[in-house]
Amino acid sequence: MAERGGVRLRTTVAAVVVVGLALLATSLEMVAFVERSLVAQVADEAALRAEEVADAGGEGPGPLDVADATEQFVQVVRGGRVVGASVNVAGFAPLALPREEQQITLDTVPFASGAFVVVSVTSRDGDVVVVGRSIDDVADARHVVGLALLFGGTTLLLVIGAVTWLIVGRALRPVEDIRLEV
Repeated sequence: MAERGGVRLRTTVAAVVVVGLALLATSLEMVAFVERSLVAQVADEAALRAEEVADAGGEGPGPLDVADATEQFVQVVRGGRVVGASVNVAGFAPLALPREEQQITLDTVPFASGAFVVVSVTSRDGDVVVVGRSIDDVADARHVVGLALLFGGTTLLLVIGAVTWLIVGRALRPVEDIRLEV
C-alpha cells in the first residue's frame, strides 16, 4: 500500500509541477503581451493625434486641445523651441523629442503622476508635433490580467492534482488487488 501511495503521490506531484511550470511561462508571456499590445495601442492613438495637429498646422491662437489634461499633452516644436502646446504643458520646454516612428516612455511629467508614452510627427512645414499619453491604465490592466491568471492558474493546478490523484489511484487499484490476493 505504501508503494501505491508513493507512485500515486510522485505522479501527482510531477503532473502539477510540469503543468505549473508551463502555466507560469505562458502566464508571464501573456502578461507581457498584453502590456506590449496596450502600450502600442496608446502610442498609435498618440500618433493619430499628432498627425491631426500636424495636418491642422500645429499653431493656433490658443492652447491646443487635449481630451483630458491629466492623460495627454501636445507640444509643437520649431527649431528646438515650443511654439504651441496644450494648457497642461504651456510654458515648458519640450518634454521629449522622440524620432519619428519611435516611441519613448517618460516616467514623470510635470502635470501628472505616472508614465506617459510619447511619439512625434513632423508636419509639412517642418514643425515637430509631440504627443504624450498616459499609460497608467496599461499598468492597471496588467495587474488585473496577472491576478486573473494567478487565480485561474491556481484553480487549474488544484484540478490537475485532484484528477491525477484519482486517475492514478484507479489505474493502480488492480495492482493493489493482485498484491492483496498474493
